[in-house]
Amino acid sequence: MSGAGPYGARGDYGWAARPAGPQARPEYDTLVRWTPQHSAVIDLGCGDGSLGARLIAERGCVVQGIEIDPAGVERARARGLDARIGDVDQGLDVPDGACDVAIMNVTLHMVYRPGFVLGEMLRVAPVALVSFPNFAYWPARLEALAGRFPRRPLYGFAWHETRHIHLFSWSDFNDLVHTLGARVTAAEHLGRGSLRPSLVARRWPNLLASLCIARVERGAR
Repeated sequence: MSGAGPYGARGDYGWAARPAGPQARPEYDTLVRWTPQHSAVIDLGCGDGSLGARLIAERGCVVQGIEIDPAGVERARARGLDARIGDVDQGLDVPDGACDVAIMNVTLHMVYRPGFVLGEMLRVAPVALVSFPNFAYWPARLEALAGRFPRRPLYGFAWHETRHIHLFSWSDFNDLVHTLGARVTAAEHLGRGSLRPSLVARRWPNLLASLCIARVERGAR
């Protein structure tokens, strides 16, 4: 997925109209670094396969991709992913523990059942890597105090222009992880503009992180 808006039909995230070159998103460096060499990876909402292509080239991974947009799947296959069309809200047709790492990059807040989907990630892999915009980021709080739905977590779009339907904060995410009986074992937090990791955002992530990246593992603390 990894799209914001505007949008068309349910399975159209605009990949057919986007530039053909690979994306270079600020979350990728952390996600690649956290993925062990030669892992079996499943990338949910893999988009055009840009992240998966880096995992293949830089970490020697075998990468499955699931994407709802057929144009994204076609591009992901061209980049070496074993990609297929699928709706993660319907569950994963993957055996328990079949993968080493499950990844969902800026997509969890776009699905209908985020708790179910995160549980599915932890069913098929012992480690889940998840990134998402932080709805409690301080500029978003100011927008809400002004009586407007925050645009910052929506990458500048209006509330009616995106599929970002389950926005949540860093604290909310940790509550969900705890509810699932899992734990956050590593975190990275990007500051203003979601461009790079921030020392102050690491210290006060729920207030100062614009985008959060978490490594989640099975098992209670």
